[in-house]
Amino acid sequence: MSSWLGSNFVDANGNKVGAEGVDGYKLIMILHTASWWPGCTPFKNNLKTLYAKWNADGAKNLQVVVLSGDSNSDGFKTTMSGAPWIAIPFG
Repeated sequence: MSSWLGSNFVDANGNKVGAEGVDGYKLIMILHTASWWPGCTPFKNNLKTLYAKWNADGAKNLQVVVLSGDSNSDGFKTTMSGAPWIAIPFG
C-alpha cells in the first residue's frame, strides 16, 4: 500500500511511522476529519470500536489514515488524540 499512499505518517503521539503503518493491511480507510466538525467525534468513537474488533489479536485487517481538515497543529492534535490509527502529518 505504501507504493501509492507513501510512507510518511504519524501516530496519535506525533511519532513518525513509515511504510509499516500501511503495508500488510487488507483494507485502508482514508478518514477526512477535523476537530471543529461536531459530527466527527461520534463517528470516530464508533470507528475505534470497529478498528479494535477488526484488528483483534494483532490482525492487520483495517488501517485508518487520517487526512486532517484542521487549520492548525493544535486542532490536528485534538483530532488525533486517543486515536489507535495513523495520519498524514499536519502541514
